[in-house]
Amino acid sequence: MNGSNKTVFSIFGGTGDLTHRKLLPALFDLFVLEEITVSNFQLLIIGRREYTSDIYREQARVSIEKYARFNKKKELYDQFLAIMTYVQVDYTTLDDYVKLKEAIQTQGCRHLFYLAVAPSSFSTITTNLKLSKIVDDSCEKQLLIEKPFGDDLASAIQINDEIKQVFDEEEIYRIDHYLAKEMIINILTIRFSNQVFKSLWNKESIENIQISITEQVGVGDRGGYYDTSGALKDMFQSHLIQMLTYVLMDEPKSMSPQDIHHAQEKVIDYLELADTEHFSDSFVRGQYLANKDSSGYLEENRIHPESETETFVAMEIRSNNTSLEGIPIYVRTGKRMEKQETVVAITFKHPEGFMAKNAPQNVLVIRVGPDEGIYFKVNIKRPGNYDEIQSVTMDFCQSCIYENRLNTPQAYERLLMMALRNDRTLFTSWKMARQSWELTEEIQKRSQIANIPLTNYLAYTQGPIKAWEILQKNGHEWYTEDIFMNQ
Repeated sequence: MNGSNKTVFSIFGGTGDLTHRKLLPALFDLFVLEEITVSNFQLLIIGRREYTSDIYREQARVSIEKYARFNKKKELYDQFLAIMTYVQVDYTTLDDYVKLKEAIQTQGCRHLFYLAVAPSSFSTITTNLKLSKIVDDSCEKQLLIEKPFGDDLASAIQINDEIKQVFDEEEIYRIDHYLAKEMIINILTIRFSNQVFKSLWNKESIENIQISITEQVGVGDRGGYYDTSGALKDMFQSHLIQMLTYVLMDEPKSMSPQDIHHAQEKVIDYLELADTEHFSDSFVRGQYLANKDSSGYLEENRIHPESETETFVAMEIRSNNTSLEGIPIYVRTGKRMEKQETVVAITFKHPEGFMAKNAPQNVLVIRVGPDEGIYFKVNIKRPGNYDEIQSVTMDFCQSCIYENRLNTPQAYERLLMMALRNDRTLFTSWKMARQSWELTEEIQKRSQIANIPLTNYLAYTQGPIKAWEILQKNGHEWYTEDIFMNQ
Protein backbone atom coordinates (compact mmCIF):
# COMPACT_ATOMS: atom_id res chain seq x y z
CA MET A 1 0.00 0.00 0.00
CA ASN A 2 1.52 3.25 -1.13
CA GLY A 3 0.81 6.86 -0.30
CA SER A 4 1.86 9.38 2.31
CA ASN A 5 -1.46 9.51 4.16
CA LYS A 6 -1.83 7.27 7.16
CA THR A 7 -4.51 4.60 6.92
CA VAL A 8 -6.39 3.96 10.15
CA PHE A 9 -7.57 0.34 10.35
CA SER A 10 -10.06 -0.24 13.18
CA ILE A 11 -11.18 -3.72 14.24
CA PHE A 12 -14.40 -3.95 16.22
CA GLY A 13 -14.43 -7.26 18.07
CA GLY A 14 -10.68 -7.08 18.50
CA THR A 15 -10.52 -9.52 21.41
CA GLY A 16 -12.38 -12.27 19.53
CA ASP A 17 -11.20 -15.51 17.99
CA LEU A 18 -11.39 -14.28 14.39
CA THR A 19 -9.11 -11.34 15.13
CA HIS A 20 -6.49 -13.45 16.89
CA ARG A 21 -6.49 -16.45 14.52
CA LYS A 22 -6.95 -14.67 11.20
CA LEU A 23 -6.79 -10.87 11.15
CA LEU A 24 -3.70 -10.13 13.25
CA PRO A 25 -1.59 -12.84 11.56
CA ALA A 26 -2.74 -11.63 8.13
CA LEU A 27 -1.89 -8.02 8.95
CA PHE A 28 1.53 -9.04 10.22
CA ASP A 29 2.18 -10.94 6.99
CA LEU A 30 1.26 -7.81 5.02
CA PHE A 31 3.65 -5.86 7.24
CA VAL A 32 6.46 -8.28 6.38
CA LEU A 33 5.61 -7.82 2.70
CA GLU A 34 5.68 -4.01 3.21
CA GLU A 35 2.07 -3.66 2.08
CA ILE A 36 1.65 -1.75 5.32
CA THR A 37 4.40 0.16 7.14
CA VAL A 38 4.99 2.01 10.38
CA SER A 39 4.73 5.34 8.60
CA ASN A 40 1.48 4.76 6.70
CA PHE A 41 -0.63 2.57 8.96
CA GLN A 42 -2.30 2.74 12.36
CA LEU A 43 -4.09 -0.30 13.79
CA LEU A 44 -6.82 0.29 16.37
CA ILE A 45 -8.09 -2.73 18.30
CA ILE A 46 -11.53 -2.09 19.77
CA GLY A 47 -12.98 -4.23 22.52
CA ARG A 48 -14.94 -4.10 25.76
CA ARG A 49 -12.33 -5.71 28.00
CA GLU A 50 -10.19 -3.65 30.35
CA TYR A 51 -6.88 -4.12 28.58
CA THR A 52 -4.03 -1.72 28.14
CA SER A 53 -2.31 -1.55 24.78
CA ASP A 54 0.74 -3.29 26.26
CA ILE A 55 -1.33 -6.20 27.57
CA TYR A 56 -3.08 -6.61 24.24
CA ARG A 57 0.18 -6.43 22.29
CA GLU A 58 1.55 -9.39 24.23
CA GLN A 59 -1.56 -11.39 23.42
CA ALA A 60 -1.21 -10.38 19.78
CA ARG A 61 2.42 -11.52 19.81
CA VAL A 62 1.30 -15.03 20.81
CA SER A 63 -1.30 -15.14 18.03
CA ILE A 64 1.18 -13.97 15.39
CA GLU A 65 3.76 -16.52 16.47
CA LYS A 66 1.15 -19.28 16.29
CA TYR A 67 -0.75 -18.42 13.10
CA ALA A 68 1.18 -16.03 10.81
CA ARG A 69 2.86 -17.58 7.77
CA PHE A 70 5.88 -15.32 8.32
CA ASN A 71 6.02 -16.09 12.04
CA LYS A 72 9.78 -16.71 11.86
CA LYS A 73 10.33 -12.99 11.24
CA LYS A 74 10.47 -12.30 14.96
CA GLU A 75 12.78 -9.34 14.47
CA LEU A 76 9.77 -7.50 13.03
CA TYR A 77 7.34 -8.29 15.85
CA ASP A 78 8.04 -5.16 17.90
CA GLN A 79 7.84 -2.86 14.88
CA PHE A 80 4.45 -4.28 13.93
CA LEU A 81 3.08 -4.22 17.47
CA ALA A 82 4.11 -0.57 17.78
CA ILE A 83 1.47 0.47 15.23
CA MET A 84 -1.23 -1.17 17.36
CA THR A 85 -3.35 0.64 19.97
CA TYR A 86 -6.04 -0.95 22.11
CA VAL A 87 -9.14 1.15 22.84
CA GLN A 88 -11.77 0.00 25.32
CA VAL A 89 -15.15 0.84 23.80
CA ASP A 90 -18.68 -0.33 24.40
CA TYR A 91 -19.77 0.05 20.80
CA THR A 92 -23.42 0.33 21.79
CA THR A 93 -22.65 3.53 23.75
CA LEU A 94 -22.22 6.65 21.64
CA ASP A 95 -20.21 8.49 24.33
CA ASP A 96 -17.52 5.79 24.17
CA TYR A 97 -16.74 6.74 20.57
CA VAL A 98 -15.08 9.89 21.92
CA LYS A 99 -12.22 7.66 23.15
CA LEU A 100 -11.97 6.08 19.73
CA LYS A 101 -11.91 9.44 18.00
CA GLU A 102 -9.17 10.67 20.31
CA ALA A 103 -7.05 7.61 19.56
CA ILE A 104 -7.09 8.22 15.82
CA GLN A 105 -4.00 9.99 14.58
CA THR A 106 -4.79 12.99 12.43
CA GLN A 107 -2.21 12.89 9.66
CA GLY A 108 -4.35 10.69 7.43
CA CYS A 109 -7.85 10.73 6.05
CA ARG A 110 -8.51 7.10 5.18
CA HIS A 111 -10.48 4.83 7.51
CA LEU A 112 -11.07 1.08 7.22
CA PHE A 113 -13.50 -0.42 9.72
CA TYR A 114 -13.57 -4.19 10.15
CA LEU A 115 -16.65 -5.46 11.98
CA ALA A 116 -15.65 -8.81 13.49
CA VAL A 117 -18.94 -8.86 15.40
CA ALA A 118 -22.43 -10.33 14.96
CA PRO A 119 -24.47 -8.91 12.02
CA SER A 120 -27.02 -7.58 14.51
CA SER A 121 -24.39 -5.04 15.62
CA PHE A 122 -23.48 -3.73 12.16
CA SER A 123 -26.02 -0.91 12.03
CA THR A 124 -25.38 0.14 15.65
CA ILE A 125 -21.66 0.57 14.98
CA THR A 126 -22.01 2.32 11.62
CA THR A 127 -24.66 4.69 12.97
CA ASN A 128 -22.45 5.61 15.94
CA LEU A 129 -19.46 6.14 13.66
CA LYS A 130 -21.53 8.71 11.79
CA LEU A 131 -23.07 10.36 14.84
CA SER A 132 -19.66 10.70 16.50
CA LYS A 133 -18.33 12.23 13.24
CA ILE A 134 -15.50 9.70 13.09
CA VAL A 135 -16.62 9.17 9.50
CA ASP A 136 -17.92 11.79 7.14
CA ASP A 137 -17.90 12.42 3.41
CA SER A 138 -14.65 14.39 3.52
CA CYS A 139 -12.51 11.29 4.15
CA GLU A 140 -12.07 8.00 2.30
CA LYS A 141 -13.82 5.20 4.19
CA GLN A 142 -14.37 1.46 3.81
CA LEU A 143 -16.44 -1.04 5.75
CA LEU A 144 -15.46 -4.72 5.93
CA ILE A 145 -18.12 -7.12 7.21
CA GLU A 146 -18.19 -10.88 7.68
CA LYS A 147 -20.80 -13.35 6.56
CA PRO A 148 -23.51 -14.19 7.38
CA PHE A 149 -25.00 -11.05 5.89
CA GLY A 150 -28.10 -11.32 8.06
CA ASP A 151 -30.01 -14.35 9.32
CA ASP A 152 -32.51 -14.39 6.46
CA LEU A 153 -33.56 -12.24 3.51
CA ALA A 154 -35.55 -9.76 5.60
CA SER A 155 -32.74 -9.14 8.11
CA ALA A 156 -30.17 -8.92 5.30
CA ILE A 157 -32.22 -6.21 3.59
CA GLN A 158 -32.68 -4.34 6.87
CA ILE A 159 -28.96 -4.48 7.74
CA ASN A 160 -27.99 -3.40 4.25
CA ASP A 161 -30.41 -0.47 4.27
CA GLU A 162 -29.08 0.69 7.64
CA ILE A 163 -25.36 0.52 6.85
CA LYS A 164 -26.00 2.27 3.53
CA GLN A 165 -27.10 5.30 5.53
CA VAL A 166 -23.40 5.69 6.30
CA PHE A 167 -21.46 3.80 3.58
CA ASP A 168 -22.03 3.66 -0.16
CA GLU A 169 -22.09 0.29 -1.92
CA GLU A 170 -18.60 0.86 -3.36
CA GLU A 171 -17.32 1.35 0.19
CA ILE A 172 -18.76 -1.94 1.55
CA TYR A 173 -16.59 -5.08 1.38
CA ARG A 174 -18.63 -8.22 2.20
CA ILE A 175 -16.28 -11.05 3.11
CA ASP A 176 -16.73 -14.71 2.29
CA HIS A 177 -13.23 -16.06 2.80
CA TYR A 178 -13.90 -19.05 0.52
CA LEU A 179 -13.55 -16.80 -2.53
CA ALA A 180 -9.97 -16.01 -1.49
CA LYS A 181 -8.85 -19.64 -1.37
CA GLU A 182 -6.08 -20.35 -3.85
CA MET A 183 -7.88 -23.07 -5.84
CA ILE A 184 -11.20 -21.21 -5.92
CA ILE A 185 -9.47 -18.31 -7.66
CA ASN A 186 -7.73 -20.87 -9.86
CA ILE A 187 -11.06 -22.14 -11.21
CA LEU A 188 -11.32 -19.15 -13.54
CA THR A 189 -7.74 -19.62 -14.74
CA ILE A 190 -8.29 -23.33 -15.39
CA ARG A 191 -11.52 -22.63 -17.27
CA PHE A 192 -10.62 -19.60 -19.35
CA SER A 193 -6.87 -19.90 -20.01
CA ASN A 194 -6.96 -23.49 -21.31
CA GLN A 195 -8.63 -23.93 -24.69
CA VAL A 196 -9.13 -27.63 -24.01
CA PHE A 197 -11.51 -26.80 -21.12
CA LYS A 198 -12.81 -23.49 -22.44
CA SER A 199 -14.16 -25.18 -25.57
CA LEU A 200 -15.67 -28.14 -23.68
CA TRP A 201 -17.45 -26.23 -20.88
CA ASN A 202 -20.93 -26.71 -22.35
CA LYS A 203 -23.92 -29.04 -22.50
CA GLU A 204 -22.59 -30.84 -25.58
CA SER A 205 -19.52 -32.06 -23.65
CA ILE A 206 -20.32 -32.14 -19.91
CA GLU A 207 -22.50 -34.89 -18.43
CA ASN A 208 -22.68 -33.61 -14.85
CA ILE A 209 -21.09 -31.18 -12.41
CA GLN A 210 -20.53 -31.84 -8.70
CA ILE A 211 -19.47 -29.56 -5.86
CA SER A 212 -18.88 -31.05 -2.42
CA ILE A 213 -17.85 -29.47 0.86
CA THR A 214 -17.66 -32.23 3.46
CA GLU A 215 -16.33 -31.79 6.98
CA GLN A 216 -15.27 -34.30 9.61
CA VAL A 217 -15.87 -31.83 12.43
CA GLY A 218 -19.20 -31.39 14.18
CA VAL A 219 -20.66 -28.10 15.33
CA GLY A 220 -18.09 -27.68 18.12
CA ASP A 221 -18.69 -24.57 20.20
CA ARG A 222 -21.00 -23.03 17.54
CA GLY A 223 -24.09 -24.94 18.71
CA GLY A 224 -26.04 -21.84 19.71
CA TYR A 225 -25.58 -20.29 16.27
CA TYR A 226 -25.72 -23.47 14.22
CA ASP A 227 -28.99 -24.73 15.66
CA THR A 228 -30.76 -21.63 14.33
CA SER A 229 -28.98 -21.85 10.99
CA GLY A 230 -28.18 -25.35 9.76
CA ALA A 231 -26.22 -26.52 6.75
CA LEU A 232 -28.43 -24.77 4.20
CA LYS A 233 -27.94 -21.29 5.62
CA ASP A 234 -24.45 -21.81 7.01
CA MET A 235 -22.78 -23.36 3.96
CA PHE A 236 -25.04 -23.45 0.90
CA GLN A 237 -26.19 -19.83 1.15
CA SER A 238 -22.59 -18.64 1.11
CA HIS A 239 -19.69 -20.96 0.24
CA LEU A 240 -21.49 -23.34 -2.12
CA ILE A 241 -23.21 -20.59 -4.08
CA GLN A 242 -19.93 -18.71 -4.36
CA MET A 243 -18.27 -21.82 -5.79
CA LEU A 244 -21.20 -22.41 -8.13
CA THR A 245 -20.80 -18.96 -9.65
CA TYR A 246 -17.14 -19.60 -10.50
CA VAL A 247 -17.86 -23.02 -11.97
CA LEU A 248 -20.87 -21.92 -14.05
CA MET A 249 -20.20 -18.30 -15.02
CA ASP A 250 -19.74 -17.18 -18.61
CA GLU A 251 -16.36 -15.67 -19.32
CA PRO A 252 -16.46 -12.11 -17.95
CA LYS A 253 -15.72 -9.19 -20.26
CA SER A 254 -12.70 -8.35 -18.09
CA MET A 255 -11.24 -9.15 -14.68
CA SER A 256 -12.61 -5.93 -13.22
CA PRO A 257 -14.70 -6.28 -10.04
CA GLN A 258 -17.78 -5.02 -11.88
CA ASP A 259 -17.52 -7.58 -14.69
CA ILE A 260 -16.71 -10.46 -12.32
CA HIS A 261 -19.66 -9.60 -10.08
CA HIS A 262 -21.98 -9.24 -13.07
CA ALA A 263 -21.00 -12.70 -14.33
CA GLN A 264 -21.58 -14.19 -10.86
CA GLU A 265 -24.98 -12.55 -10.51
CA LYS A 266 -26.09 -13.91 -13.90
CA VAL A 267 -25.30 -17.45 -12.74
CA ILE A 268 -27.73 -17.20 -9.83
CA ASP A 269 -30.39 -15.69 -12.12
CA TYR A 270 -30.09 -18.78 -14.34
CA LEU A 271 -30.32 -21.40 -11.57
CA GLU A 272 -33.47 -23.52 -11.58
CA LEU A 273 -34.82 -25.77 -8.82
CA ALA A 274 -37.03 -28.81 -9.28
CA ASP A 275 -40.72 -27.95 -8.97
CA THR A 276 -42.53 -28.68 -5.72
CA GLU A 277 -44.10 -31.88 -7.05
CA HIS A 278 -40.68 -33.42 -7.78
CA PHE A 279 -38.61 -31.61 -5.15
CA SER A 280 -38.31 -34.68 -2.92
CA ASP A 281 -36.41 -36.41 -5.74
CA SER A 282 -33.78 -33.65 -5.88
CA PHE A 283 -33.26 -32.49 -2.28
CA VAL A 284 -32.08 -34.25 0.88
CA ARG A 285 -31.57 -32.93 4.39
CA GLY A 286 -29.90 -35.00 7.09
CA GLN A 287 -28.62 -34.96 10.67
CA TYR A 288 -25.73 -36.99 12.05
CA LEU A 289 -26.20 -39.66 14.68
CA ALA A 290 -23.75 -40.91 17.30
CA ASN A 291 -21.45 -43.81 16.63
CA LYS A 292 -18.63 -45.30 18.69
CA ASP A 293 -16.28 -42.44 17.78
CA SER A 294 -18.61 -39.45 18.07
CA SER A 295 -21.65 -38.06 19.78
CA GLY A 296 -24.69 -37.27 17.68
CA TYR A 297 -25.85 -33.77 16.81
CA LEU A 298 -28.56 -33.80 19.47
CA GLU A 299 -25.92 -34.54 22.13
CA GLU A 300 -23.75 -31.53 21.17
CA ASN A 301 -23.50 -28.49 23.46
CA ARG A 302 -26.26 -25.87 23.17
CA ILE A 303 -28.39 -27.99 20.81
CA HIS A 304 -32.11 -28.37 21.48
CA PRO A 305 -32.77 -32.03 22.36
CA GLU A 306 -35.51 -32.27 19.72
CA SER A 307 -33.81 -30.12 17.10
CA GLU A 308 -34.84 -30.58 13.45
CA THR A 309 -31.84 -28.59 12.19
CA GLU A 310 -30.04 -30.24 9.28
CA THR A 311 -26.29 -30.86 9.37
CA PHE A 312 -26.27 -32.14 5.78
CA VAL A 313 -27.91 -31.03 2.55
CA ALA A 314 -27.61 -32.34 -0.98
CA MET A 315 -29.53 -31.28 -4.06
CA GLU A 316 -29.71 -31.28 -7.81
CA ILE A 317 -29.94 -27.92 -9.55
CA ARG A 318 -30.14 -27.03 -13.22
CA SER A 319 -29.15 -23.90 -15.15
CA ASN A 320 -31.19 -22.10 -17.79
CA ASN A 321 -28.04 -20.68 -19.32
CA THR A 322 -28.14 -21.77 -22.96
CA SER A 323 -24.62 -23.21 -22.94
CA LEU A 324 -25.20 -25.32 -19.79
CA GLU A 325 -28.93 -25.99 -20.05
CA GLY A 326 -29.97 -29.46 -18.94
CA ILE A 327 -26.72 -30.45 -17.21
CA PRO A 328 -27.37 -31.96 -13.75
CA ILE A 329 -25.52 -29.90 -11.14
CA TYR A 330 -25.14 -31.66 -7.80
CA VAL A 331 -24.11 -29.89 -4.60
CA ARG A 332 -23.70 -31.25 -1.09
CA THR A 333 -22.29 -30.23 2.25
CA GLY A 334 -22.28 -31.93 5.61
CA LYS A 335 -20.68 -32.17 9.02
CA ARG A 336 -19.28 -35.30 10.67
CA MET A 337 -18.67 -36.84 7.27
CA GLU A 338 -16.22 -39.61 6.43
CA LYS A 339 -13.67 -37.23 4.95
CA GLN A 340 -12.84 -33.54 5.06
CA GLU A 341 -12.78 -32.44 1.45
CA THR A 342 -13.79 -29.61 -0.85
CA VAL A 343 -13.85 -30.63 -4.52
CA VAL A 344 -15.33 -29.72 -7.87
CA ALA A 345 -15.76 -32.71 -10.20
CA ILE A 346 -16.65 -32.27 -13.87
CA THR A 347 -17.61 -35.52 -15.62
CA PHE A 348 -17.56 -35.34 -19.42
CA LYS A 349 -19.84 -37.35 -21.67
CA HIS A 350 -18.91 -40.74 -23.07
CA PRO A 351 -16.84 -40.33 -26.22
CA GLU A 352 -18.39 -41.43 -29.50
CA GLY A 353 -16.99 -43.51 -32.35
CA PHE A 354 -15.78 -47.07 -32.81
CA MET A 355 -12.44 -46.42 -31.06
CA ALA A 356 -14.21 -45.10 -27.99
CA LYS A 357 -16.39 -48.16 -27.43
CA ASN A 358 -16.51 -48.91 -23.67
CA ALA A 359 -14.04 -46.10 -22.98
CA PRO A 360 -14.33 -44.60 -19.47
CA GLN A 361 -15.42 -40.99 -19.19
CA ASN A 362 -12.97 -38.13 -18.83
CA VAL A 363 -13.18 -36.42 -15.44
CA LEU A 364 -11.66 -33.14 -14.26
CA VAL A 365 -11.30 -32.79 -10.48
CA ILE A 366 -10.40 -29.47 -8.86
CA ARG A 367 -9.31 -30.06 -5.26
CA VAL A 368 -9.86 -26.95 -3.20
CA GLY A 369 -8.84 -28.40 0.16
CA PRO A 370 -7.33 -29.64 2.31
CA ASP A 371 -5.17 -31.01 -0.51
CA GLU A 372 -4.93 -28.47 -3.33
CA GLY A 373 -4.55 -29.26 -7.00
CA ILE A 374 -6.22 -30.67 -10.09
CA TYR A 375 -6.26 -33.96 -11.90
CA PHE A 376 -7.69 -34.98 -15.21
CA LYS A 377 -8.53 -38.56 -16.14
CA VAL A 378 -7.81 -39.43 -19.78
CA ASN A 379 -7.76 -42.65 -21.80
CA ILE A 380 -4.78 -44.31 -23.50
CA LYS A 381 -4.09 -47.69 -25.05
CA ARG A 382 -2.81 -50.18 -22.50
CA PRO A 383 0.71 -51.35 -23.48
CA GLY A 384 0.60 -54.75 -25.19
CA ASN A 385 -0.70 -56.54 -28.27
CA TYR A 386 -4.38 -55.92 -27.63
CA ASP A 387 -6.44 -52.76 -28.11
CA GLU A 388 -7.39 -52.29 -24.48
CA ILE A 389 -8.16 -48.87 -23.12
CA GLN A 390 -6.59 -47.74 -19.87
CA SER A 391 -7.44 -44.65 -17.81
CA VAL A 392 -4.56 -42.57 -16.49
CA THR A 393 -4.50 -39.35 -14.50
CA MET A 394 -2.71 -36.13 -15.22
CA ASP A 395 -2.18 -35.06 -11.62
CA PHE A 396 -1.01 -31.71 -10.28
CA CYS A 397 -0.79 -31.53 -6.51
CA GLN A 398 -0.22 -27.88 -5.72
CA SER A 399 0.01 -28.41 -1.97
CA CYS A 400 2.65 -31.12 -2.58
CA ILE A 401 4.88 -28.94 -4.75
CA TYR A 402 4.37 -25.77 -2.73
CA GLU A 403 4.66 -27.58 0.56
CA ASN A 404 6.18 -24.56 2.25
CA ARG A 405 3.20 -22.40 3.23
CA LEU A 406 5.32 -19.26 2.80
CA ASN A 407 4.63 -19.54 -0.93
CA THR A 408 0.86 -19.19 -0.66
CA PRO A 409 -1.01 -16.28 0.93
CA GLN A 410 -3.71 -17.22 3.38
CA ALA A 411 -7.26 -16.18 2.50
CA TYR A 412 -7.50 -13.28 4.95
CA GLU A 413 -4.12 -11.94 3.95
CA ARG A 414 -5.28 -11.78 0.34
CA LEU A 415 -8.62 -10.21 1.28
CA LEU A 416 -7.09 -7.51 3.47
CA MET A 417 -4.49 -6.69 0.84
CA MET A 418 -7.20 -6.30 -1.80
CA ALA A 419 -9.28 -4.09 0.48
CA LEU A 420 -6.27 -1.89 1.12
CA ARG A 421 -5.86 -1.64 -2.65
CA ASN A 422 -9.55 -0.76 -3.12
CA ASP A 423 -10.08 -3.96 -5.12
CA ARG A 424 -13.57 -5.44 -4.56
CA THR A 425 -13.16 -8.44 -6.93
CA LEU A 426 -13.20 -11.14 -4.23
CA PHE A 427 -15.91 -9.48 -2.17
CA THR A 428 -19.63 -10.14 -2.47
CA SER A 429 -21.88 -7.58 -4.11
CA TRP A 430 -25.17 -6.68 -2.44
CA LYS A 431 -27.11 -8.04 -5.41
CA MET A 432 -25.40 -11.41 -5.05
CA ALA A 433 -25.94 -11.48 -1.28
CA ARG A 434 -29.63 -10.78 -1.83
CA GLN A 435 -29.90 -13.37 -4.62
CA SER A 436 -28.29 -15.99 -2.38
CA TRP A 437 -30.85 -15.41 0.36
CA GLU A 438 -33.72 -15.46 -2.14
CA LEU A 439 -32.56 -18.80 -3.54
CA THR A 440 -32.00 -20.28 -0.08
CA GLU A 441 -35.43 -19.25 1.13
CA GLU A 442 -37.05 -20.64 -2.02
CA ILE A 443 -35.35 -23.98 -1.27
CA GLN A 444 -36.65 -23.85 2.29
CA LYS A 445 -40.15 -23.03 1.04
CA ARG A 446 -40.25 -25.93 -1.44
CA SER A 447 -38.78 -28.28 1.16
CA GLN A 448 -41.59 -27.41 3.57
CA ILE A 449 -44.32 -27.72 0.95
CA ALA A 450 -42.90 -31.07 -0.20
CA ASN A 451 -42.58 -32.12 3.45
CA ILE A 452 -38.96 -33.24 3.04
CA PRO A 453 -38.09 -35.40 6.08
CA LEU A 454 -34.92 -35.13 8.12
CA THR A 455 -32.86 -38.23 7.27
CA ASN A 456 -30.32 -39.51 9.79
CA TYR A 457 -26.81 -40.68 8.98
CA LEU A 458 -24.08 -42.10 11.18
CA ALA A 459 -21.19 -39.80 12.05
CA TYR A 460 -18.07 -40.32 9.92
CA THR A 461 -19.95 -41.86 7.00
CA GLN A 462 -20.78 -40.59 3.51
CA GLY A 463 -24.10 -39.10 4.54
CA PRO A 464 -27.70 -40.20 3.99
CA ILE A 465 -28.26 -43.00 1.46
CA LYS A 466 -30.96 -40.86 -0.14
CA ALA A 467 -28.29 -38.37 -1.20
CA TRP A 468 -26.86 -41.06 -3.47
CA GLU A 469 -30.32 -41.84 -4.85
CA ILE A 470 -30.57 -38.29 -6.21
CA LEU A 471 -27.71 -39.09 -8.55
CA GLN A 472 -28.59 -42.73 -9.21
CA LYS A 473 -31.86 -41.76 -10.89
CA ASN A 474 -29.71 -40.09 -13.57
CA GLY A 475 -27.16 -42.93 -13.69
CA HIS A 476 -24.57 -40.95 -11.71
CA GLU A 477 -22.81 -41.26 -8.34
CA TRP A 478 -21.06 -38.86 -6.00
CA TYR A 479 -17.40 -38.34 -6.69
CA THR A 480 -15.07 -40.13 -4.31
CA GLU A 481 -11.40 -40.75 -4.95
CA ASP A 482 -11.85 -44.53 -4.72
CA ILE A 483 -14.61 -44.54 -7.34
CA PHE A 484 -12.68 -42.16 -9.54
CA MET A 485 -9.46 -44.19 -9.50
CA ASN A 486 -11.15 -47.57 -10.01
CA GLN A 487 -13.43 -46.71 -12.91
